Amino acid sequence: MDVSGKTARPAVRPRVVGEALVRDLDAPLFAERFREILDLEETGYEPTRRHTAEYLAYVLSRPGRLCFAAFHGERLTGFSLAAPLEFFPMKRGAQDDPGWGRRDTLFSADLVVAEGWRNSGVARALKHRQVEAARAAGYRRIAGRNRVGVADAMWRVNLSLGAYVVHHLRDEYVDDVGPADCLYYHIDLVEEAGATGGA
Repeated sequence: MDVSGKTARPAVRPRVVGEALVRDLDAPLFAERFREILDLEETGYEPTRRHTAEYLAYVLSRPGRLCFAAFHGERLTGFSLAAPLEFFPMKRGAQDDPGWGRRDTLFSADLVVAEGWRNSGVARALKHRQVEAARAAGYRRIAGRNRVGVADAMWRVNLSLGAYVVHHLRDEYVDDVGPADCLYYHIDLVEEAGATGGA
């Protein structure tokens, strides 16, 4: 599949993952839940990692994007945003990614879970759905970034899905919240040629 946006993106049906209903986060749902999404972003990240409404809308409007929202009943409990790597030259590490320019890498731009729902499987449900959808869309890998010492819970979820460090970015954040370093990671979705499988 051409993930550059030249072909129509297939509809992504809602899926129940664990106890969360994970839905495609499209433009109408984003508009409907706009205030809640911004509130989650505000409470989910320290200021140096917090994204603006314009950034969220930017990711959501990119061709080839894969964005999801988690619900428990009618309550929005988390969301994830991702799009092709080449749309994120502003993110340190992206242009040094071995996949840059190949248009086969999905960049995980944002994943946040509501207070009170953390460590309850919401992040895992969103990440599992992202991996599943990325593989179905023809991406070869997912790239992303996790802040050392602050996003350790998310890093454990990524590790459980096969994540490995591509770049250790030092002094990425300027604040007094925690360590300033960032792990730039990959999750491979396609077995590379020459790799040997095991039972």
